[in-house]
Amino acid sequence: TMNTILYRAQERLDQKVVECKEFQQKTTRTSALVKKALAHLGQQLANNARIMTTTMGGIDEASRKAQVLKEQETQQQMAYEQSKKIDKIQFEQREKDLQEAEFMLDMTMCKGALIDQGDDSGGAAR
Repeated sequence: TMNTILYRAQERLDQKVVECKEFQQKTTRTSALVKKALAHLGQQLANNARIMTTTMGGIDEASRKAQVLKEQETQQQMAYEQSKKIDKIQFEQREKDLQEAEFMLDMTMCKGALIDQGDDSGGAAR
């Protein structure tokens, strides 16, 4: 009969309405969870970006300091080499002067003079 057909159709419709409402509630809950998760991930991403920026700043500062130290080391090495060169020239000049003085002493020494050349008495006469 027509009432039975309408009754069954109404039951199916009511069941579909219930299914749709359940689906909508599940979708709403899922959407809320996804939004919450996205907000949390956004906070983590922002925090990681802040940490990365801070770290990169630290790396840049360390690189700058390393460069300054390398420049200072180069300057000190150059100063050392210059000082060493000057000292070597002075040493060679003094060594030459000493050789000349020894030669002059040898040339002007009196024959038969007594010269103490390193015995244990501790004194030297020239």
